[in-house]
Amino acid sequence: MILTVTLNPAVDFTVFGGPFWAHRTNRGRPIPPDPGGKGNNAARVAHTLGADVTATGLVGGFTGAFIDKSLKEEGISTSFFEISGVTRFTAAYIEEETGTETKIVPDGPRISDREADGFVAHYEQLVKDGNFSIIVLAGSLPGGVPADFYRALIEAADRYETPVVLDTSGQALRAAGAYPPLMIKPNLTEAIELAGTERTDELFRFLRGLSGTIPVIALTMGKDGAVFFTADRTVKIGAGVSGALNPVGAGDSFVGGFCAAYDRFGDDRERLFRWAAGAGTATARSAGLLFSLDDFEAAMDSLVVEEVKT
Repeated sequence: MILTVTLNPAVDFTVFGGPFWAHRTNRGRPIPPDPGGKGNNAARVAHTLGADVTATGLVGGFTGAFIDKSLKEEGISTSFFEISGVTRFTAAYIEEETGTETKIVPDGPRISDREADGFVAHYEQLVKDGNFSIIVLAGSLPGGVPADFYRALIEAADRYETPVVLDTSGQALRAAGAYPPLMIKPNLTEAIELAGTERTDELFRFLRGLSGTIPVIALTMGKDGAVFFTADRTVKIGAGVSGALNPVGAGDSFVGGFCAAYDRFGDDRERLFRWAAGAGTATARSAGLLFSLDDFEAAMDSLVVEEVKT
């Protein structure tokens, strides 16, 4: 079973329409709201791929109740920790012709020290009792918690010998590096910020260097695929997502695919990399986050794997 942690979730709305115009009313075709946040998205994809998943994190108010109810209706177990604030909304506008995305992402509710401490105790009990194969820590940190909060969660997982995938950015990612997870998954913008360079050769050398302490670094680059850095190899996997419908959630789907493969096959790197890239590609080709298993198989068949010298 997989455990996903989403500390700053959201109810996600997505609208498809024509060209986006700033400072004007933009109308379009909506899809139903999703129980969002990076960890929740990964949970839904992993469940689609056949994994048993428990979702935890911080939720509050009617939006938090919607997230909990929606995930349960999909067959995902939930064990959220309730806070006094109201879980946020986010909105994405997708230009149908180009796939260009405009997002509105408000800050989430501020977390008190009591709530933060309460969640850590709740999480540790889950890890102790759950016999999880892998844990996902994903998304931004809410206001009120320290920048090294993920590090505390990684340390707790390590005490029970449970590997962690960390998908975050900025200071939260840098702080967690001192107690490394199994995998980090920066996108290109996040990796450039982490490495302090935009030059591809320097960026790749930096990420390859991190593989001395973090077993897998997965750099996701949208339609250009993903590059996996490990201690002994660098692998690029791409599919050429021509005609992509929806970039929203493809990176979270990538994490869900990786963890579903880990839950089924263990630390089989070839399968982990292919399932991650296949799931991300399947989402990019779908109108929403989720996809059919036939679409996943088609995405897997389209993958091109090549070794990269760094």
